[in-house]
Amino acid sequence: MHKIPFDFILDYLHPKKVTVKPFFGCYGLYVDNKMVFLLRDRKIKPEKNGVWVATTPEHSESVSKALPSVHRDLKLIEKKSKNTWLLISVEDDNFESLVIKACEMIVKGDKRIGKITKSSLLVLVLLLSYTVCFSQGFKTTDTTFLNENKIQSITFSTNKLRDSTVYYSQKTNEKTATFIYKGNGSEGTWVFYDKEGYKTSRYFVSNNKKTGPAVFYYKSGKVSTEEFYENNLREGKATLYFESGAIRWQGNYSKNKLNGESLHYYKNGKLQFAGLYKDGRMSGVRLCYTEFGTLCDGLFVIRDENNLLEREGICITGKPEGEVKQYNNGKLVKTVIYKDGKPDGLTHRYKNDKIVSTELYKNGKFKKDITGESEGN
Repeated sequence: MHKIPFDFILDYLHPKKVTVKPFFGCYGLYVDNKMVFLLRDRKIKPEKNGVWVATTPEHSESVSKALPSVHRDLKLIEKKSKNTWLLISVEDDNFESLVIKACEMIVKGDKRIGKITKSSLLVLVLLLSYTVCFSQGFKTTDTTFLNENKIQSITFSTNKLRDSTVYYSQKTNEKTATFIYKGNGSEGTWVFYDKEGYKTSRYFVSNNKKTGPAVFYYKSGKVSTEEFYENNLREGKATLYFESGAIRWQGNYSKNKLNGESLHYYKNGKLQFAGLYKDGRMSGVRLCYTEFGTLCDGLFVIRDENNLLEREGICITGKPEGEVKQYNNGKLVKTVIYKDGKPDGLTHRYKNDKIVSTELYKNGKFKKDITGESEGN
């Protein structure tokens, strides 16, 4: 269950089954698969904080009478909408008693509360969330619908100049991306979201190509990855982080290929695994370390934060020897044969437990890609 404002509501909706869904800093409450409330408690536009009650135009007047001093829908929904929102303001002296009464109406099965379509909800929440970006300016929104219940995008503008466009999934109606304009339509910042509404990545584009820093996020909002792009290709230093903020990996790219040092770290900041790359291929000696900063001698096993295997093999005085396996989310993705710390033999990459590519190395140097060739030689 999400931590929500005005959580006393959940007690008064008992024994109804309540589903809570986040919507851009607000929270939607569903009962019997119908939206009944939208809860808002934000610093932006505090006069709109409170409990928004979902109803329909034909019932709005009677619901308003049942909940005295409730605010009307403030004309936030387009005139063609079949739905109406009524606000019980948190500033009202009778806020709690009015909300409790609305809960009692829902528990008793009052059909005047709860009929709302998702497109109407999205319009309301976005308009509530949209804040002034400039000290002066005429604000407008332009909403594109796929059909009555599905929004394709909403564009926010100031003085007819576009500020941003928000895009929605055609399948779920959830927000998937936001484009923040800078200059012409091909220049600006993309922000992407997962199906739960959490920000996943952010990067700048120019002429519709990635240019400049790109940042990826954990659900907590903390940075998981930082990269830099030039002309749609990774360029320069890249860094992966643990959720704690400690560095997990660092490397360098040149035209989207790893070049130079590749350094993996433990959560305590100690070096874990080190090696070189040249034009995207392994090069030279690799070294393995313990969590105490000493060279590993014996079994080398690394597990991720979920205790799933990440890397396993044998090291002799820090140098990997024989087969070393690499995993992603516990699934095998790569095997490398080492001799005296250097790749020497066949390197396989896997997908769904099947080999998808094979490379040949000799004495730490890449020789050739033999994917599809016979491996008997």
